[in-house]
Amino acid sequence: MTYFKDLIDLISGCIGLLSGSELAISIGVGALLAGVCWWVCTHYSRLWNLEYKITPTHHVLCAAAAVLTLGFTVVFVSLKNTRVVALRNVDQWSSKIKGDKPWDRMIFRKAYFAVKKLNIEAGFQQDPVKYGEPAPNKATAIPMSKPLSKDAIARVYADGAVQHFNTSHPYLSRVVSSDSEVTKQAALKEMRTAKVPTSGGVVGVVSTVMKTGLDKQAPRVVTVVRSLAIGLFLLAQMIPFLWIGLAAYADLKTRT
Repeated sequence: MTYFKDLIDLISGCIGLLSGSELAISIGVGALLAGVCWWVCTHYSRLWNLEYKITPTHHVLCAAAAVLTLGFTVVFVSLKNTRVVALRNVDQWSSKIKGDKPWDRMIFRKAYFAVKKLNIEAGFQQDPVKYGEPAPNKATAIPMSKPLSKDAIARVYADGAVQHFNTSHPYLSRVVSSDSEVTKQAALKEMRTAKVPTSGGVVGVVSTVMKTGLDKQAPRVVTVVRSLAIGLFLLAQMIPFLWIGLAAYADLKTRT
């Protein structure tokens, strides 16, 4: 998923959570704001050129800016739902990764060789069938009799889960700061304390840490995206305003 697609998915989710009345009010305010901007844009040139007439092209530009203004208004209001949508996206990611068999096989293989490289587990030599190298259609396991082995597995799974999340949600991952040492330490604790450590348990811990981070960062996300919406609104208005203003000024110079 691309950065902007992830951002658009987040925004569309926020809009989808607006109630009927909230959406109607947002559209009403947006339409009013768009109309005012359109009227000002097509009349402000008369401040210095009373004889200049707006062309159909200018009206098309104003119409496009009006539509964008309407959209920005709805987005601005809907962003109050950012926290709910972001937490939902993390939950959906957690379910997705737990069912991602290719990823599970890949990360298991990395964990297997990370433990084997430590050369501290006798199980590899004592039971080569049970702890044989991972292969397609072959059941195998990783010996975890030593704390360092569990630590190695936890780090591999934590890093893998974070990378998977970063790839799935490139925008959200920048907000969550999911590659922090806190994530890895939480995964290590899960591996050390669980009676039967599992990849699903580590993924669950990573998901919980991410959601905790989102709770803290949600206000910043709203501020950033709202600032972006305001910037795009100003840019959308600037284009027809400048176009018409420059055309009116050029017309005035021609007349004089």
